[in-house]
Amino acid sequence: DLKIGVPSEISNEERRVALAPSGVSALVANGHKVQVQEGAGKQANFSDQEYSEAGAEIVSEASEVFSNCGLIVKVGPPSDAESDLLQEKQILPPALRLGGTSTHLLRRLMNLGIAGIGFDFCPLCTYDAADDPAGVDGCLLPVYFSQ
Repeated sequence: DLKIGVPSEISNEERRVALAPSGVSALVANGHKVQVQEGAGKQANFSDQEYSEAGAEIVSEASEVFSNCGLIVKVGPPSDAESDLLQEKQILPPALRLGGTSTHLLRRLMNLGIAGIGFDFCPLCTYDAADDPAGVDGCLLPVYFSQ
């Protein structure tokens, strides 16, 4: 079974959450386990109770989400502090924005063999993530970070 983790977004400007309670319900109905950090949906007007009723386990710290889940879903890329919480071989499908990624994060992703999706530097299309932050009209570039 895949365990999916939803940490709180730490950017002061980010109000979205990567997974709504309805998404949690669908994942749980298909046999997956979901952990949501306490307060992760607050800025998007989703309560911890809604996530719990949808079948998610609510945990108090981001470190619990990162240490217990194989798939981490976030809206924005992980911060340098969050990158220190990443575990070997995790899957990290947020918009990584590789062009603006810190050296620390890139090294950490490579050292841990993280699988992710980047929206930058896609050779098959011209795509500006700033023009389409939801990724609806652009292309996705799967990335496997390895040394």
